[in-house]
Amino acid sequence: MLVIVTLVTMILARGALPDAHPGQSPRAHWGLAAITALVFVASLLAHELAHAVVAPRSPGSP
Repeated sequence: MLVIVTLVTMILARGALPDAHPGQSPRAHWGLAAITALVFVASLLAHELAHAVVAPRSPGSP
């Protein structure tokens, strides 16, 4: 999980955000990249938890 957050943060902070918003400081790029990466991982966890909640209710579940 930490690897995913690190990779997403680096990709955004070094490439996508400076290209999209060139006038901002590097600190702003890194901060926004870190927040975005954390929200991304939180959405993945919420998605997988939803699977876990719905699966026992599905027909054909053991």
